[in-house]
Amino acid sequence: AWEFPHGCPGPWMETDMRGQLLQAIARAQPAYDQRDVVLQFRCSDSWNRPGYGMLPWMYYKMTLSDFQRQSQSSRFTVTIIKDPGVERVEFCQVVLGVLVRFINSTFQCDIEVRAARSLLVDVNTMLHANAFISGVSSLGMFVGAARHRVTYMPVSVQAAHKKAPCIGNVRWFLAWIWVGMQLHGDSQRAIQELPRWFGPQWQKSFVIKSINE
Repeated sequence: AWEFPHGCPGPWMETDMRGQLLQAIARAQPAYDQRDVVLQFRCSDSWNRPGYGMLPWMYYKMTLSDFQRQSQSSRFTVTIIKDPGVERVEFCQVVLGVLVRFINSTFQCDIEVRAARSLLVDVNTMLHANAFISGVSSLGMFVGAARHRVTYMPVSVQAAHKKAPCIGNVRWFLAWIWVGMQLHGDSQRAIQELPRWFGPQWQKSFVIKSINE
């Protein structure tokens, strides 16, 4: 059943789910764009949803730093695939803008932000990237399990109920996850909360500046 991969590592460890995913995608033969790093930005349906939420800057900094060390690249490209609802939620637009500014200020890289395309095309693009950075997402875990290259994932309820199973080339990162349940979908209040949790306190002023620009 669909909930089993979320609830325990067994399906990943004791079945050929990984092989089945690869076969299904191979049969569909979707197009894809080759990328250095693909970052999944999921927000519009998850920022205030129990069991999901938003990741702080430290998660992205750690994962991109690890990729930079492993690839030994002086400059690389980060492709951010945003979920289809981002443009409808002001909070998500603001978080994405802040994230882009933080990446630009920390790494020598080019950033491309693009809208989601078909599910097959996006999954295939994630699969073939040199590195994939997942959000708090069950889709991210399915992609990570099917990949042959490095995948970065946060330990979360959506990923085998925080069991962090040893699958594929997934590297698990512990990260505090912010969930705006108590805000009842209020984007303005969520934006006001952003400086408190997105970055370390010594970068709070940079978060505020990024929000206002």
